[in-house]
Amino acid sequence: MGVQVTRVRERRLRPDAPANLVFEVAPLGFRDANEADQARWAAGYRRLLDRLRGPLQVVLQTQPGHGAALAPAGPQPHQSARQGDLAFVAEIDSRGDTEHQRLWFVTPEPAAQDLEVGLRELGATVRSIRPAQVRAALDRVGEAPGHVQDAAGFHRTWALVSFPVGEVEVGWIWRLLPPGARCCLAWHAMRLPAPWAMSHLQRRALGLEAMLAQGEHARWAPVRARERAKSAEGLRGRIAANEESAFHVSAYLTVSATSEAELNRALAGVESHARAALCSLVECRFRQLDARASTLPLGIDRLHRRHLLPTSALLALLPWRDAKLRQARGVVVGRTVGGGDPVLLDPFSPGVFSNANIGVFGHSGSGKTHLLSTLALGLWGAGIQVLILDPEHEYGALARAVGGVDVALEPGSGHALNVFDELGAPARGAAVADAVELCTVLSGGLDAVELAQVEAAVRLAAEERPHPLLADVVAHLSRPSRAGTILERWAQSPLGSLFSRPSNVDLNAGMVVFGMREMRPELVPPVHFLLAHAIWSQIKLRRRRRVLMIDELGLLFADPIMRDFIVSLARRVRKYDASLIFATQNPGDLLSSEAGAVVASNPDIHFFGAQRPAEAARLESAFGLSPRQRQHLERARRGDFLLSAATDRLLVHVEPPPWQAELMRAARANR
Repeated sequence: MGVQVTRVRERRLRPDAPANLVFEVAPLGFRDANEADQARWAAGYRRLLDRLRGPLQVVLQTQPGHGAALAPAGPQPHQSARQGDLAFVAEIDSRGDTEHQRLWFVTPEPAAQDLEVGLRELGATVRSIRPAQVRAALDRVGEAPGHVQDAAGFHRTWALVSFPVGEVEVGWIWRLLPPGARCCLAWHAMRLPAPWAMSHLQRRALGLEAMLAQGEHARWAPVRARERAKSAEGLRGRIAANEESAFHVSAYLTVSATSEAELNRALAGVESHARAALCSLVECRFRQLDARASTLPLGIDRLHRRHLLPTSALLALLPWRDAKLRQARGVVVGRTVGGGDPVLLDPFSPGVFSNANIGVFGHSGSGKTHLLSTLALGLWGAGIQVLILDPEHEYGALARAVGGVDVALEPGSGHALNVFDELGAPARGAAVADAVELCTVLSGGLDAVELAQVEAAVRLAAEERPHPLLADVVAHLSRPSRAGTILERWAQSPLGSLFSRPSNVDLNAGMVVFGMREMRPELVPPVHFLLAHAIWSQIKLRRRRRVLMIDELGLLFADPIMRDFIVSLARRVRKYDASLIFATQNPGDLLSSEAGAVVASNPDIHFFGAQRPAEAARLESAFGLSPRQRQHLERARRGDFLLSAATDRLLVHVEPPPWQAELMRAARANR
């Protein structure tokens, strides 16, 4: 057998197209959006197309990570936590199963302003660039009949020669992209004058009818010819009624590889995806350089493999599928389920979220604790104070591991929070009211006379000492009064040691956990009051950003004191540059009450984990989830969450950076 020799010749490409402007456009999460957002984006995309005043090129590039393993980032001290996060993001980017996507819109400069306005109306983030660097990539290439070669590797391009017959789903074009391949998919569109389009369609319909009348069925089947003639007449009528615009559209797909052998292996995948998408591709043999230029963001189409399509058909070419969330100051949450992209979330991002609150929903075993630990460590590493109300006392070892404070709210723990400390502060009136309210809670309620007696005792104690104790108040109450007898028990017994001694909890530590697992029932009301008072006092100081994290919200929501505190916090915390993060495994119970619905619906960010079918249906109704999203919740694995962040919705798998994972393992071992 003879050896086949491919002669490669070098060519320089000098594009003679007019000056074009290139917009790099951020992804939109069309696939996982709810029906209302999908309809809004589809309508906006149609308006953008119908307002085109010049040719448009859309280029979608997908590229997997290079697959080279990077050294994992080990546990980092506090000052290096952010560097550890960024090293982990770089490691995710390098993984072979991570798919990177870029999207460009290209149009001549005179039409660029209208295009940019249309893209921004869709809510897309747009950045304008000039294609000089892309042109330079084509200055010197090697061209063979079946591929071109440049510094980036080998490239083979196909032209789309037939579209699916009938209606196809919005975003159908994504089905042409083989997973794991390095691809550029581009389509070119030119809006046609309505009179020309109507005349062209009329001639096409008449030609088909003439063929049928003459019995020329060798090439055209009668049924298909009639359908084409009817379709042409229908489109002509819609154009005349100004319901549709007509476009000349050409589409090309380039697959790239590091070697010619790898390029040949990709051939089967490209053709099988085209068959599955019910369309036909043809290799641009002997014109690979011109074809390659057609899939780069240059606005060049020298092959002109055009089809006449209406605006409605161009919805199949909508170039958005999955949202990406990589905010500059965000904490690392994990990776997207589809493309494996890193997810970086900054709840305090200005102009993006109306508040920094986060709600987490998931049944037992869905990975809520793992997610909350990831958020807590990420926020702590960013210099944000994290306060955690922990009914099951699962986070205490984590706080100790980062040099924080683990407060066990139980008798004999040695911890104390003294609400009377603030009686020496300038705002004594509010401090007196808080002290009286604590005494009311401890006493199980006070009548008007008892309230007056307690308030007088509080004021006398404050005059004697700058930081009085509960025992000082009791000393000024007459006995055997009811209030004096009850408060004396709290002041002298170990049961009341949490709030009858000087404060010894460092509320300014980077992470403070309040563990409640061993708390006796009669301690619940006064301890909840103390916590609400202490946390509000810290948040109102505004000395730094703070986050209050509540695990198992339902366990705390049963107490009226804590319920009122959480509802007030949810509504007001954003004014103090702070955030409320809560988790619950019973969304139905939370949503069934008015107060619970306020807290559940208040956050601008939600994580929805695995749910039972009944709970998934409730979340679908309450938060406008799509049927696809509800099904995901019913089938989600541990650690999989649907993240709803403002208008973006994306499926994520929680994966903390290595330094966080190591701290979590150490914390579990030291519980």
